[in-house]
Amino acid sequence: MKNSPQMHTNDMLKKHLKELYLANSVKTFDQHIKEAIKGDWSYEKFLHNLIEDEINYRKAKRIKNKILLAKIPLVKSMENFDFSHAKNISKQLILSLLSLKFIEEKKNIILIGPPGIGNYRKFLFMERFSEKGTRLGSLLIKIFP
Repeated sequence: MKNSPQMHTNDMLKKHLKELYLANSVKTFDQHIKEAIKGDWSYEKFLHNLIEDEINYRKAKRIKNKILLAKIPLVKSMENFDFSHAKNISKQLILSLLSLKFIEEKKNIILIGPPGIGNYRKFLFMERFSEKGTRLGSLLIKIFP
């Protein structure tokens, strides 16, 4: 089957996709062909799925590259948080704050501490890992010992 006209056409299509810098389409072309044959797709549906796959790939790659360029610190979770280094902070208090019940109860919380200990990062941490996923905006948080 190597010398069949269909094989030649597919190779030419892959070459053209590569020339158009559609690298993901080149990689997924054979899989799309198999799915199109199996699903009896129209040419339009095949082309739509191939292009949609390329667009999704590029969006994901762009986001990944932007995150890398932003040099955002390593994402951490509460499972990995080491409370032994935060001796003055109650683990129970932190975990209760992450539930964001204080918002429902209309209570204010202020995070204070000496400069350089990462108060802003603690705020971002709470915002990122709150159970309800609610953005805390510019909320100022205070942890009382």
